[in-house]
Amino acid sequence: MLKIYYDAECPFCKNFVQYQKLKKNISDILLIDIRTDLKTQSKLELLGYNLNEGMLVEHLGCFYYGADAIHYLAKLSDSKSKFGKINSLIFSSRSRSNIIYPILKFGRKITLFILNKNNLNPTYPAYKDLHTIFSFFLGIFLILHFGVYNFQFEKTLYLSTYLIPISGLILLFRPRDLRVFVFALVVSSIDAILQMPASSNHTILKNFLLLSMILAGIISFYFRTGLDGFYKGFSPVGRGLLLCMYFFGVFHKINTDFLNPEISCTRSLWEQMPFYTSFMGHNFFINIGIYSTLIIETILLICLLIPKTRLYSIILGILFHSFLALSGYAIYAPFSTLTIVLHLLFLHPTQATSIINSPQWLNISYKINQPFYASCLLIYIGLLGFLAYNHSYSQFGLLWLITIIPLLYCILIKVKIPHQEYNIQELLISKPKIFTILSLLFFLNCSTPYLGLKTAQSMNMFANLQLEGGRNNHLIMKNYEFPYGYLNDVAIIENSEGSTYLNYVKNNNLGIVYYHLLDHLERNRNIKVSFSIKNVNYNDITYAQLSPIQKDTLHPRWIRTLFHFNLVDLQRPKRCALDR
Repeated sequence: MLKIYYDAECPFCKNFVQYQKLKKNISDILLIDIRTDLKTQSKLELLGYNLNEGMLVEHLGCFYYGADAIHYLAKLSDSKSKFGKINSLIFSSRSRSNIIYPILKFGRKITLFILNKNNLNPTYPAYKDLHTIFSFFLGIFLILHFGVYNFQFEKTLYLSTYLIPISGLILLFRPRDLRVFVFALVVSSIDAILQMPASSNHTILKNFLLLSMILAGIISFYFRTGLDGFYKGFSPVGRGLLLCMYFFGVFHKINTDFLNPEISCTRSLWEQMPFYTSFMGHNFFINIGIYSTLIIETILLICLLIPKTRLYSIILGILFHSFLALSGYAIYAPFSTLTIVLHLLFLHPTQATSIINSPQWLNISYKINQPFYASCLLIYIGLLGFLAYNHSYSQFGLLWLITIIPLLYCILIKVKIPHQEYNIQELLISKPKIFTILSLLFFLNCSTPYLGLKTAQSMNMFANLQLEGGRNNHLIMKNYEFPYGYLNDVAIIENSEGSTYLNYVKNNNLGIVYYHLLDHLERNRNIKVSFSIKNVNYNDITYAQLSPIQKDTLHPRWIRTLFHFNLVDLQRPKRCALDR
């Protein structure tokens, strides 16, 4: 008897077996679906055969596995049929079978993934519940991300840009569906490439997170480590991103202008709060806000590293960023949601399970799929879009807060104490360890202003920091000599033709880093500009008129997509502004 053990729920495997035309002298053939025959599956696993990795053929007391199985069946096939001829041509050679079979295995994995079928004898992933929470709030972020790109950043909208909020909305209804999750990551990554260069802190944090997830997904898929392998790969990077953000969120603000209550960005954000009253604009209250910000972010940085205080730090971090999102100074809610997504990665899987099993979360999961509540959700998202379009950012933040309250309640009430926690190595070191380099690269990216390299995308958020043109308001780095001189040369625009951007710089009495100006001219070669730099005047300059030395200063474009500079505020002291 010839026995073929295969997975009948894989169309690829099923059709291959069914189309086999074996020789007439093999009259007794038994097809065994090992997905339903669990007893046989267990028996074969004890013999050392992993049926997730290939079919198995048993004949005349011998076992043929994987590439050997299809090679053996090809020798027995009837070569008169069309399928038999193709099958014999491809797999009658053992060397060809060994080369092609890994491709077939990969095709099976893709097929099962698309059909949302589990592997044989699946294990319950430890990170499954954490993934559900993470995926749900990632969906909220993706919807809000479209809003800030469309209404505040006014970025070019591609097909991928429109697909981002759609994938985010589906994630709200189906947070466990890995197909939707992967689709959201893919379209977000494609859009991130299309949107380059983009200079916002929101963008760089998102892109580092996306890169870590894409790489972790590829590695876990290839090495069959599943959802647990995926989270062990990227989540330490996500935690590292948040810790770097808090570190530089404090370090960048240690400057004379942020600590000055008259011009501090704290005042700018505070004055746009929905509950602001005139008496609370007194310098006494602004000073409280300034030093509270520095203290809270320092506490968050330290307490996220300590197991006993980590849960309280997660709650405090979510509260802190939820409060900032209420300011009408900008659409801060998308960035706040992104930081909340990163805070969730500090939850241990056992804590996530406590949240998922809470009556509150179960109630949300049930109601969100009911037609009435689903309609309310769509109306809610529409209201957020209207408020963003109308630049009603405080009201936007207040309405957004509705989504955060249930999460906070579940964490506060339903996460049991004592509970499991990551040790410091599990917290920050990825598996494989090479992923950890992404956290280090992000730290280097945030430190670039002090290297004299660039100022944008460095987590310099509302910090009043000024390091350009020989001016330095940082209290610690005041007398430090930067190793690179990109920030030293600042151009003053006298006149420009063909550039709305340069006209904006001129009309607002701003400066532009010279390297940034050269980059702008190279990308827009029809522009004509007059400018001065260190008392040297250049009149009606186009890119074609730049000297070879000036042109050689520029790096290739692929480097410049990551090499950004804020506009330079020439006033002293430096006031708060979104573009500088």
